[in-house]
Amino acid sequence: MMFKPGGKHIFYFIAVIAIFLFSCNRKVDPPYQFVDQDLRGKIVNQEWDFVDGVARVSTVSNDTVLIGLYNAKLEKDCSYAISEEGLTFFVPFFEGLYQLSGDWDSPQSVNFYRGITNLTAWRGAIEIISIDTVSNIINGRIDATVDDNSSVNGNFVVSLCK
Repeated sequence: MMFKPGGKHIFYFIAVIAIFLFSCNRKVDPPYQFVDQDLRGKIVNQEWDFVDGVARVSTVSNDTVLIGLYNAKLEKDCSYAISEEGLTFFVPFFEGLYQLSGDWDSPQSVNFYRGITNLTAWRGAIEIISIDTVSNIINGRIDATVDDNSSVNGNFVVSLCK
């Protein structure tokens, strides 16, 4: 069969190229969207507002910090809070964006707790915006979702305790 230049073949060729080009330029939104507000949300269907928190270098690795975010004021910087509701998570001790994921290669999650209930968020992201080792402060933000009854979004600032 010989190729005969004609309108039908040119039309199909242009259509295929157009579909290819438009599909490559399609913007895909990330699975998180940070809201510029103080960290707040719901934990087990109860309203929750971030009040205070603390970050500690992991006892397992100096490249990781454990961050606890609470709905109660700490008595003094770097003390442990006794809070009925809160969030805890490990992140690398570096500024950056850490997408929540249950992947075995790079697991990243946020633990929500209220009383004896513990839930794990695998959807969203944590961003460590700055780590000030002189003033011992970590700035960050979170968009984390367990389900419709447990999700948080917003900014936080915590003391870095050594």
